[in-house]
Amino acid sequence: ADDGCIAASDSSEKGSCLDYYDPPRLMNGQSLTVDTSRGTFRSEGSCGGTGSPETVVIYRLDRVVETLVISSDNPGTQTATTLYVRYANCLAAAAEVGCIVESPNAVAPGQRLRIDNPSLGEYFIFVDGVAGAGGPVELTVTEVERAQCLNGVDDDEDGKTDYPADPGCLR
Repeated sequence: ADDGCIAASDSSEKGSCLDYYDPPRLMNGQSLTVDTSRGTFRSEGSCGGTGSPETVVIYRLDRVVETLVISSDNPGTQTATTLYVRYANCLAAAAEVGCIVESPNAVAPGQRLRIDNPSLGEYFIFVDGVAGAGGPVELTVTEVERAQCLNGVDDDEDGKTDYPADPGCLR
């Protein structure tokens, strides 16, 4: 699917990242390798990324989960990263919902950023360098399910859903 296109006859082709980025889509449990050295020098997160090239990946959350875990802690990651995530608006720094930076001297580069109680919708994951560096980064996103008795499902099939309505749920 073309994420920026609403209709063949309109000018929406650019999407919310405009001409600055053409982000690929990442799915739950899949990995995607990007090369930040081929990115742009347009954005930075609240925790870092200044002076380093970045790339952007889109992730769409379509169901309620407890947490999203965005990870560069994967075998294909060869460079330290600054990861920051914006919700619903690719280019607005104020839309940032999380940011983490690792040491430029990381022996085994890779880190994990948690977004707790995420809202449904699109997340723009910025994979930025550290201290001007860039390189291959293998990225994954994992959706962490809500626990039983908090997940909106009648887990024990007694006709009652979740705490406190279900007497089988203590919390």
